Amino acid sequence: MEDIRLFVSLPFQKDGTERDFPDRIRDFKAPELRRYLRALEEEIVSAAEGLEDCRVRSLEFGTGSFCHIPADDLEELYALIRRHFSLASDLSVTLGATPRGFDFYRLTAARHLNQAMIRFRFPGLDPEQLRERGFCGPEEILAALEVCFQNGYHRFQCALSPQANPEPERLRDCLAQLLPKGPEAILFDAPLTAEQRECVQALLEPVFQAGPEGWYRGGRFPAGEPADQIGCGLGAVTCFDGIRVRASTDFAYYCEHAADFESLVQPI
Repeated sequence: MEDIRLFVSLPFQKDGTERDFPDRIRDFKAPELRRYLRALEEEIVSAAEGLEDCRVRSLEFGTGSFCHIPADDLEELYALIRRHFSLASDLSVTLGATPRGFDFYRLTAARHLNQAMIRFRFPGLDPEQLRERGFCGPEEILAALEVCFQNGYHRFQCALSPQANPEPERLRDCLAQLLPKGPEAILFDAPLTAEQRECVQALLEPVFQAGPEGWYRGGRFPAGEPADQIGCGLGAVTCFDGIRVRASTDFAYYCEHAADFESLVQPI
């Protein structure tokens, strides 16, 4: 049985700019969200057809933040995937998130989704930088991570931007505030400069080991991802047998054609 990766796009996002989340839907209300979820369910069911010999080993809910999806709806999506796809016994689940909107109920949803890894994405903790890039303030970010820490849930990562923290000391100060919350990994969306790496090494090396994308606690590097990916949702990418296609990023078009794969995607 072939292992595959399943990516589910949840494009609703209230943080950041188009640079941070190019395919996001920022201004949304309940009717748009409900319409999208109905279309997404149709596509998931349709995408599973013909994949009886494939097993999902990695499942990611990404693009935007799962914090803007009602917890019950997210769990229903997961239940739908379980019904229509074969899932590996060691399935890994990742939830893309930003701290805005994260609370105990979102943490509970992560527990219900196979103890999912929560990947918090934000530039850093500099108030001015956060304000310029449309994120919530540092207090709200630290409060969200504290929810995980106080509830003994260390399956979360912090994905930062070295470019938003060009001064090595600023990046080090940011990490010094994050590490006591117990993240499993510190990820970066771009390589560190030599000066940044030298500045943060003494802080990270006692508890983390360097990996391909960042620093991982105790050297627990993530398992390699399957080569083939099935993408569901707005702008989702599918890679199968060397062919790469991307779903439409037009919200209305996607909702109308979600179950018609050939009409929905374009080669990339």
